[in-house]
Amino acid sequence: MKQVFIALSLFFSSLHATIFLDERFESLERWEHIAFEKIPRQSTYALSSDGLLLSSDNSASALRLNKTYDAQMFPLIEMRWKATQCDIQGSPQHKEGDDYPLRLYVAWEYDPNEATFSEKVLYNLLKLFYGTYPPKAALTYVISPYPIEAKSFVSPYTDKVHIVPLADCQSSLNSWNSHRINILKDYETFFGAPPRGKVTLGIMADSDNTQGKSEGVISSIIVRSHFSIK
Repeated sequence: MKQVFIALSLFFSSLHATIFLDERFESLERWEHIAFEKIPRQSTYALSSDGLLLSSDNSASALRLNKTYDAQMFPLIEMRWKATQCDIQGSPQHKEGDDYPLRLYVAWEYDPNEATFSEKVLYNLLKLFYGTYPPKAALTYVISPYPIEAKSFVSPYTDKVHIVPLADCQSSLNSWNSHRINILKDYETFFGAPPRGKVTLGIMADSDNTQGKSEGVISSIIVRSHFSIK
């Protein structure tokens, strides 16, 4: 009996070690609010019985996870979310329509030790301008205001960001969407090379470009080394 207990303890300990983040939004202690200097109105993020409530009203701001992690060890993300209001007009593939009720950012940190000479020059200039290094590259998973046939497309602002539509408001408004994401596989597919460096996560609701309104809920984000069995 003792041997069985030890085996079970080791088994559950190993399962726990495969999870980097199990966020059910009972608090926001793991997240910091990010405001954008040129956008006067900020989106709001509040805890609710369903999870994290994200609301935007001609506004934009974000929450960022307050620590980074190794995507090689934890390449998989499971998440559950829904859009409940989506009064956003315009094409998301253009700057004037680049608004989404829900976004999940996966951003790779710039690492000077892995950079080419030209990248070092560019990122050092950007650091002087912004005060910190911007991300080297990012994947942005979204619920789109409209159906988008493309599996991904380049952000209208920078080719360092690929936007990946996972659902759309027209077909799933007020319905829960569950997703399983392999960020290493997606990065290599969309950027053409395997990623290096640590990553952090961001979540966002924005409607500033279209002067619209949106609302959504994220009930869970789990970062792990392998998908759970369901």
